Amino acid sequence: MRYKGTDSEDKTLWIDEALRWDVVEGNRTPVVSAATWFDEGAPWAVFTVEEIRYNVDVGDYVRAKGP
Repeated sequence: MRYKGTDSEDKTLWIDEALRWDVVEGNRTPVVSAATWFDEGAPWAVFTVEEIRYNVDVGDYVRAKGP
């Protein structure tokens, strides 16, 4: 359950579905997934994994993009 927007008063069911799996770095991983608001019935976003990196220091990146 998630809020659809900053002005939402109620939460709506959010469905994340793994559409395709592959082996990445020796691990079976979902490489394509879709996000669907239950009340809309069709994916509003599809995510594709292009690269996976483990134990990477992202401190500089986060500080450069955030407040």
